[in-house]
Amino acid sequence: YQLTVEAGADNVRGVQVDGPALHHFTAPAPGATVDATMPLVATWARDEAAVIATLETRELNAVAIGDTGTYTIPVGGLKSKSTETEAEQLRVDRAQRITPAGAVVGSDVRVMVRNEIDLVVAPTGR
Repeated sequence: YQLTVEAGADNVRGVQVDGPALHHFTAPAPGATVDATMPLVATWARDEAAVIATLETRELNAVAIGDTGTYTIPVGGLKSKSTETEAEQLRVDRAQRITPAGAVVGSDVRVMVRNEIDLVVAPTGR
């Protein structure tokens, strides 16, 4: 992606940032029924690591993680009910970021790729 910004006498021209490679989940499978009383290993495949990665569920706000292709969601990290199934969503966002030369201090440009799957959380029985 290439960006040019002009605001009066201020400008930044030709800022270029390549987006991260697309990724896809390898586990769990979309629509899988999972157990919230056990840690859940989420894995995804991508060609190369991104600079920024986060993982999120309905129960976990975006957690900054390394883009290693795997993350273990701890017990308590999935929305669950004791006597019925619960719909859950697993999301991994990956991004590249650059600081444009000549931009205002603190400025950055990011390109993000998001992938998410729906899961079913089994009743916990608790």
